[in-house]
Amino acid sequence: MKRVAGQTVPLPYPLPTHDGFDPEDFMRRGMHEIWNRRMLDQVNTDYTPDVLCHAFSAKERHGVGDLKVPF
Repeated sequence: MKRVAGQTVPLPYPLPTHDGFDPEDFMRRGMHEIWNRRMLDQVNTDYTPDVLCHAFSAKERHGVGDLKVPF
């Protein structure tokens, strides 16, 4: 992906070039859409309601509501 200047909204992540589920594509697309494009509602689609996220500095997030809160 190319970098964008200033407050420009990043472009959507490119569509996969192959069929089937690709875990790497799923993670990259999710991180790009949720964090780079700030589409926080995508968390509800990509994660289960009871998600447990182990993050940096021993921080934990429980559930999709916690996952939407900045670290």
